[in-house]
Amino acid sequence: MQLLGYIRQTMPTRRIAQRINFSSADLDQALEQELGPATQALAEPVDDETFLRRASLDLTGQLPDPEKIAAFIKDAHPGKRSALIDELLESPAYGRKWARYWTSVIFYESEANKNRVDPQALENWLAEQFNQGAPWDYITVMLISATPERNKAVRNDYGQDYGPNNFVLACENKSTELASQTARIFMGISIKCAECHDHPFDNWKREQFHELAAFFHPYTYKMPDQTDPKVQTVVQPRFLLGEKPHEEMKADARRVSIAAYLAYNPKNYWFARAYVNRIWSELLGDGFYDVDSLGPDSEVIHKPVVNRIAANFRYKDFDPKWVFRL
Repeated sequence: MQLLGYIRQTMPTRRIAQRINFSSADLDQALEQELGPATQALAEPVDDETFLRRASLDLTGQLPDPEKIAAFIKDAHPGKRSALIDELLESPAYGRKWARYWTSVIFYESEANKNRVDPQALENWLAEQFNQGAPWDYITVMLISATPERNKAVRNDYGQDYGPNNFVLACENKSTELASQTARIFMGISIKCAECHDHPFDNWKREQFHELAAFFHPYTYKMPDQTDPKVQTVVQPRFLLGEKPHEEMKADARRVSIAAYLAYNPKNYWFARAYVNRIWSELLGDGFYDVDSLGPDSEVIHKPVVNRIAANFRYKDFDPKWVFRL
């Protein structure tokens, strides 16, 4: 993780805020405050067998065997449910289950030639990262900064196409597609339509889209004119919140720069929120907002709750397992 270590050293703003312990009890209290009288209609806690089945399916995608069910019901230890979560998160099936989920997210809108991508290689790599306890910021940096050319050297070590390449390959290594999918997957923002025109339902402008796309272009990026595509305007990379990176950067450095901005800029709340909201939506069937539509004008339900979870996810060094333990 040398690349991540370098980025963390150069982005000290990451840990400005004081760390806060946010427990399951704190989450329950925050939800009760949001729901008010509606909490009276909430269902009672499920029995042990139901809890075991749901937790096993959610975390590993597998049902517990009869022996496990019998042992769990018989166990009288008050902390057995928390212990079960820890046990499931240490299971190799945990990494495989959530690797499948994120691989499907990454390839959801892909139009890449199937002969030029290797989703299984990506899934294998993601499973390895999740099972080794890799933080979400590291995984994100590796995916966004990957280039097929750079990673040819490690292809043979994996016996197949190097996993992180496949985010870039799923986007056909196109700057505009990389910008659109980076925003969708890692920020929960849908800006694809802003490639051609200002977003009709949000504040995103066409120029903002192309400024983001410029991070992924190997050379000088030019935005085509809306009426005459032959007329093009040079566009410099610029983050969605308006800041400019160092202008003299090579293509690889620009990708690392946008990855670092996503994870560590304290003004960018989208990154942590997007992960939390996706996991919440997958576990409960409904998120705090549509998983692809967090923008300046998007409505967020129970906003204080998702803000607290996202803030603590950041303070917990983007540990994916921490969110599940809540």
